[in-house]
Amino acid sequence: MASSSTLFFTTTLLILCNLTNDTNPGLILTLVNNCPFTVWPAIQPNSGHAVLKRGGFALHTLTHHSFPAPNQHWSGRIWARTGCTYANNHLSCATGDCGNRLECNGLGGASPATLAQFSLHHGQNDFSSYGVSLVDGFNVPMTGAFLVDS
Repeated sequence: MASSSTLFFTTTLLILCNLTNDTNPGLILTLVNNCPFTVWPAIQPNSGHAVLKRGGFALHTLTHHSFPAPNQHWSGRIWARTGCTYANNHLSCATGDCGNRLECNGLGGASPATLAQFSLHHGQNDFSSYGVSLVDGFNVPMTGAFLVDS
């Protein structure tokens, strides 16, 4: 019997991880913006891990964006950049800015930024874990929970 787990953050930025069995080993990350304004998610891998989605993109209010996670171990962080303006091929954000870029391409973000930190496919039993952190300050609320479908 196939089963899946779903990890999500709600309120302003929703991140879903669908974990499935060997018949469909892919892990899908889904970011959902429940804010009444556009946010620009940014993604920074930990050292030695691949940059996902070139490190960032725009996410309009009440929309979502899904993409496959690596099939091997990956760790890093995702945060929402807010208060951004785009002019002359530069994106400048009030929070979470990564050097005036739309695609952070591995760069970290400026404080303040609420973080979702991930470790995917780790350990002998292929565990995945997450944490919401305010170590770099607060810019949007996030909550987290696991849902298991069988």
